[in-house]
Amino acid sequence: MKRISLIIMGVLLCLTLFSACGGKQTELPKNDDDDKKTDVKDKEDEFVLRFFYDGIDVTPGVVFDKNKISEKAKYTQLDSCAFDDYDRVYTYANVEITTSILAGEEVVYSVYFLNDKVATLEGVRIADDSEVMLEKYGEPEDIFGYEHTYIFGEIQLNFMVENEVITSIEYIYLIEE
Repeated sequence: MKRISLIIMGVLLCLTLFSACGGKQTELPKNDDDDKKTDVKDKEDEFVLRFFYDGIDVTPGVVFDKNKISEKAKYTQLDSCAFDDYDRVYTYANVEITTSILAGEEVVYSVYFLNDKVATLEGVRIADDSEVMLEKYGEPEDIFGYEHTYIFGEIQLNFMVENEVITSIEYIYLIEE
């Protein structure tokens, strides 16, 4: 059963990554509040997602500086299906951060949780009951199999839920074409 779950998670992760194929490189909007640790909600009660690792903002869409993270990462460079360059994958103890070059800067494209030692800024982590996800984010925008998808601005937040337990969490930067 565990093997089947891992295979399903792998297939869905691949589908998520390859769904961006054919995208093109775009200019990133200037965001003056990138340095702030923002509240989860803005003035209009619309969710604003952020994610911090080792105290550093690694929210998809922000410029990535690997030198600010104290932990040493395993580095892999792969051909990108979504961009004209390579994807750079930094694997840390608790998360995998994928970056790409956009507008001449290395930008976080996705953050994938590897275990339950990290949580979203809202406090949701792998192994939590799916009710925690629903309490923090409400009903998902889309459910496809085990994948529960939320979209907040330029960020897609995916939760894999099996038997009402969160088994995977991933943030993805949505690139406008």
